[in-house]
Amino acid sequence: IPGIFTSPHQHSTAQHTPSHTQHTSLVPPRLAMPPTSPPASPLLTVAPPLAPLTTPATHAPYHTNTPPTAHAHAPHTPPAPAATPSPTPARRWTQVAAHFASGGAVQCVELVSFGHVCDRLKVHQQANASGAAMGIGRTFREVYAMGGVRELYAGLRWNLISQCGKASFRWGALSVLSEFWGRTLPERFQREHSVLRSMLLAGSVALLETTVL
Repeated sequence: IPGIFTSPHQHSTAQHTPSHTQHTSLVPPRLAMPPTSPPASPLLTVAPPLAPLTTPATHAPYHTNTPPTAHAHAPHTPPAPAATPSPTPARRWTQVAAHFASGGAVQCVELVSFGHVCDRLKVHQQANASGAAMGIGRTFREVYAMGGVRELYAGLRWNLISQCGKASFRWGALSVLSEFWGRTLPERFQREHSVLRSMLLAGSVALLETTVL
């Protein structure tokens, strides 16, 4: 109690002298905060590490010696061939007529050049009554002595008619039967057995030629 246990001077001193706790409570909050580290400079900041580059699982790394079979590729399917349009009847018969004329023309050139002369020499050798062997040179001299070039080409007119007619029919029949077997036989059979198809075509043409002509 002031005035009993202390003197008036001490009482006044106690009232005007703050304690240690009162002094610390009056410190501003800014000074009472613990010290913090200064902010880092933006030039000294370290960027986070980049994520490692990964390659897809379906492709092998470029630095390895991986065989080409390791890469998965889709099989290449070639485009289907375009269907060939079938010729019209008029065009078909035009092709047959062209083959017919071509066969006759080829046979005519063959007969006029050397075919008929060879046939004339063969006939003269077969008609030899002596039975002695005759060479080509002797046969040619004998035939030429009988009538010259005219004798060598004797009977050419009939030979042209018969041989050119047969050749024209053969070439025309070959064109018709080739188209017939092409439409009749399966495509797979024609691809895998092309030799059999050719034999069938030639046999049918020969049978038709011998029976008709």
